[in-house]
Amino acid sequence: MATNLINRFLQGSTNERLRRELLTIVHSNQDTADRLIAYEKRNHPGHTDQWYLEKVIYNLRR
Repeated sequence: MATNLINRFLQGSTNERLRRELLTIVHSNQDTADRLIAYEKRNHPGHTDQWYLEKVIYNLRR
């Protein structure tokens, strides 16, 4: 149970870091960030939030 809570906390902090990174890349434009994530969710359903954030950031840096 304790490791599950730790893993959820670490995943949450990773997702927050990725969200901040994405917002930096899109110059704090939340609408753009949301739109890019929604696009990836439509085209690649069933992944974790972390996966979508990493995918969007990867695509923008490419």
